[in-house]
Amino acid sequence: MHKGAGAIMSYVITGTNSAGVLSLKRDSAVAAIKKAVELMGDGTRDVHITDPDGRTYSDAEFSQLYMAART
Repeated sequence: MHKGAGAIMSYVITGTNSAGVLSLKRDSAVAAIKKAVELMGDGTRDVHITDPDGRTYSDAEFSQLYMAART
């Protein structure tokens, strides 16, 4: 993925709820983790975050994503 000047690096949150599969974007890892945790609290299942490089993090790996975003 090319990250040129002005490019927005999106984090994609995916999961499944009673309405089906959902996909949301956030501009930072912290915002993505916050939304993912909120979704899980609301009963959304199989929540994952995909970073701008294409790496997918399960809920058990959110802390790794947080630490990677801080470096």
